[in-house]
Amino acid sequence: MTTGTVRWFDVPKGYGLIKPDDGGVDVLVDICAVERAEMASLKQGQRLSFEIVHDERIGRSYAENLIGSEMQAPPLNAFSPFAPLHDRRAIQRP
Repeated sequence: MTTGTVRWFDVPKGYGLIKPDDGGVDVLVDICAVERAEMASLKQGQRLSFEIVHDERIGRSYAENLIGSEMQAPPLNAFSPFAPLHDRRAIQRP
């Protein structure tokens, strides 16, 4: 397993780059790898462990088997006391 830091990740485009700690070339990370790791997204500066896989067809390496260094918080719902007020106001109560 290699460790590294997320340089950037663009959710609408579905990909981003991870900078390995060993100083190698940045590694492509795809939204599919993020979803397989049961993560919602990646944030700039987030620390990860991952495997580098080389795809001969495209001639490029990419990250697989992502493991986040820090615990991911569960997503907030509209009834959470930490949810923004505008989210709670949108709920129609009987």
